[in-house]
Amino acid sequence: MIWKKLAFAALCVALTSCNNAFLMLLDRNSGEITQSKFIVIFDKNGGDKEASPGRKTVTLPANTIGMLPFPPERNGYSFTGWNTNADGSGTIFNEATVVANNCIVFAQWLQD
Repeated sequence: MIWKKLAFAALCVALTSCNNAFLMLLDRNSGEITQSKFIVIFDKNGGDKEASPGRKTVTLPANTIGMLPFPPERNGYSFTGWNTNADGSGTIFNEATVVANNCIVFAQWLQD
């Protein structure tokens, strides 16, 4: 029994001391583990300079990122926004988009 307690304690220390991107919580009502933070990564999608910041965290109860990052840059192109697919065939992503999971959004470009 002592080994189980020690293993559990070690796991707790590892999860809280590491730079863990996903914080999990136990839902006391259902007993299920739920995620309390979601990461949105902003991919420059061929750009020359990354967005700043390159990722944002949504911490519940919030469900949007708030402000978008400064856009990436690409020589000879104008930045037109963010999309859930690199080719622009997905969903437009903006500051009002509800974030319910970890995701990557891709810069969209229009050639000058």
